Amino acid sequence: MSKTSWIFLSDSPKIIKLTQNNSKLVVGFIEEITSKEHGADMVNIARIHLDDNVIPLHHHKNHQETYLCITGVGQLFLNDDVMDFQPGDRVIIQPNVIHSIRPKKLSGQMGLVELLCICAPAFDPDDEYIDPRGTNW
Repeated sequence: MSKTSWIFLSDSPKIIKLTQNNSKLVVGFIEEITSKEHGADMVNIARIHLDDNVIPLHHHKNHQETYLCITGVGQLFLNDDVMDFQPGDRVIIQPNVIHSIRPKKLSGQMGLVELLCICAPAFDPDDEYIDPRGTNW
C-alpha cells in the first residue's frame, strides 16, 4: 500500500464563522470535519450550527448533499417546498435542487438547528450558485 491509502486527522477542524448581513455578529458556524484541504476529494463532511441565520438559497450543478439533523428544529427549503427538519431527519439533495436551511421560530423567537452535511463529490465553492432570492423565503 502506498502512503496515500489513508489519511488520519487529529488536528482541530477548520471553523468558518457565519455572520449576519456582513456584520460582526456571529450567528452560526460551519465546522469542516473533512474537506479537499484534508485530501478528501470524493466526499466531505461538515457540521453546521445555526443560531439565528439563514443559509442563502442556492444549488449545486455537480454534487449531491445529504443533511442529517442532529439537534434543534429547522426548516428546509427544497425547490419551493418548505418543511420542518428535526433530530434524526435526513434529506438527500440532488444536483440542481434549490435549497436552504434555517432555524425554526419557536414561541416567536428563532431557535437553533445543528446538522451534518455530507457532500459528494467533496464540496467545491465554484459549484455553489446563489439564487437571486438570497435569504428571502
